[in-house]
Amino acid sequence: MGFGLPTVIAGFLVVHGGGLRRTAEEYAVAVILVALLGLRRTRPESATRPAR
Repeated sequence: MGFGLPTVIAGFLVVHGGGLRRTAEEYAVAVILVALLGLRRTRPESATRPAR
């Protein structure tokens, strides 16, 4: 179920958007952004708060 909507969107963009290469590049940017958001949330609290 989690792969259904992204697959439909990718198919639509390939057919009606800029083609396979452009769609792949846009998805790569989206994956990188999601990964960066995930990494940001995994930082320990001690690294985000100054020492007292």
